[in-house]
Order: sequence, then structure tokens, then C-alpha cells
Amino acid sequence: HTTMAYGILPYRIDLTDIEDLFGVSKTIPAIKDRIMQSAPHGAGLLDRDFPVEDGWMKAEDILINFLDGVVVNYGENTTKHWYVIELLIQMFGQSLPNSQWYPAGIDPFYSIDCFRMYRIAKNRTFNLPSPDGFPAVFSVEYNLLDEALEQIKQADFDPAQITEFESWVELAKEDEQDLVLFYF
Repeated sequence: HTTMAYGILPYRIDLTDIEDLFGVSKTIPAIKDRIMQSAPHGAGLLDRDFPVEDGWMKAEDILINFLDGVVVNYGENTTKHWYVIELLIQMFGQSLPNSQWYPAGIDPFYSIDCFRMYRIAKNRTFNLPSPDGFPAVFSVEYNLLDEALEQIKQADFDPAQITEFESWVELAKEDEQDLVLFYF
């Protein structure tokens, strides 16, 4: 019997990099080509976990729609879409250490204003609805990193978690990046 643990996978990235990828095939087709050449492995893993036979869109099709700037009626569940966004973040951002946040609870995140849920575009050029369940996706924009850290310090987290979160903030600030936290 195994117990499923939930935790954070943290990334640092300039959110405008993801925002700029929405519709990039119209402006810089070579970037779309490069992404599509890099995507098959990750897309294949997503298709294995969320099979087309079970009614999920192909991960590659979700990615192509995003890069083409096409807004599709996503229906009830956008779970797989958010995992495709994570693929893009993995390609263009950097993962951060998470030894203290996996497993972890995140209840205080919901009451911290600077943790934006399901917001990966600073200028909101597209709106991807939240999924039915997981992943929960939080972003903290660069200009809110210090405020987020202060809120984390005041929340009910273990001192080691606070120290690790502080390291994420410092790493993001080095390159004026934002934080994106996937919780599943």
C-alpha cells in the first residue's frame, strides 16, 4: 500500500517568455519548430498518463494550438493543458530544488494575495481556465517576490521550508524572473 504525497515542483522563469510563446508561430516560426523538435518525449509521457482513448487531446495538438495562438474550447478539464504549459516552462525556465516542499501542504498559499493561481501571463493575452483538479499552479511575479517571502515567513511552514523558499526568491531575483509553483 502506497500513500500518494503531494508537493511543489518550483520553477523560475520570466512569465513573459511563456506569454510570448502564445501565437509565436505567426511571428517567429523557427521557435515553434525548435519547440516541436524538443517536445516529443515530454508530450509522449503526457499522452501515456492522459490517453487520447480516454478523451484527452494529444499533448502535441495542445502545444501546437498554444504556439499558433489558437484558443480552443477546452471543455470541462484543462489538466493536460497545464502539464503542457509545464513542459514549456521546463524548456525555457529552470527548475529549483524542492527537498523541503515534497511532500508538503500548501493551504497558506491560498490566502497570500501575491500567489496568483493559474496566471502565467502578465498581460493576460490568453486565458487558460483552471483544471478540474490537479495541478494547482501558483505564480509569483518578480515585483512581488519580497512580499511573498514575508508572507511565507508569517505562515505556518517549517523553518527549513521557509529557508528553501527564500533560496527560490534569491535565485529568481538574480535574473529578474518570476516563480511558478506546480502542486500535485
